[in-house]
Amino acid sequence: MKTNMKLILLPLFILLFNGFSFAQCTGEDVRGDALDFDGSNDYVNTTYGGILGGNSRTIEAW
Repeated sequence: MKTNMKLILLPLFILLFNGFSFAQCTGEDVRGDALDFDGSNDYVNTTYGGILGGNSRTIEAW
């Protein structure tokens, strides 16, 4: 299980540190560059081509 988790987390860390651009979030409970999703029509868009090319991808987290 640990090996599978490493294979999943490594590409996510690479994406996060190499090309995501986050809008400034505001609000009482928001700190720094945190993202605030209310559960309706929220997404993060990036122009980063990705490790495996420029195809669209969906990443879901909860």
